[in-house]
Amino acid sequence: MRQDMASRFALDGAEVAEVDVEPGGGRTVWLVTGDPGARVCPGCRTASEHVREQVVTRPADIGYGRDRVSVVWVKRRWECRAGWCPRQTFTESLRRCRRGAG
Repeated sequence: MRQDMASRFALDGAEVAEVDVEPGGGRTVWLVTGDPGARVCPGCRTASEHVREQVVTRPADIGYGRDRVSVVWVKRRWECRAGWCPRQTFTESLRRCRRGAG
């Protein structure tokens, strides 16, 4: 089922980590970021090696037949340790899913 759900999302760089069937119908799909480019600081383009914390976002739920699918995306907040960069932290994002979409 995990691979089937992954192909339905067609979100390059995101991976389906788990799918939970909810009581009474519906599913919760847990995504993680699989694109190594997501750890590159948008301020200075330096690849980070230091995870500060994990955060959870909930992009809009989608229909799946008669059931609802809740999407939970577990992202990492990275630290940018480049001394000259004005950003100190940033959260993973993917090109096809920018701020405001999850």
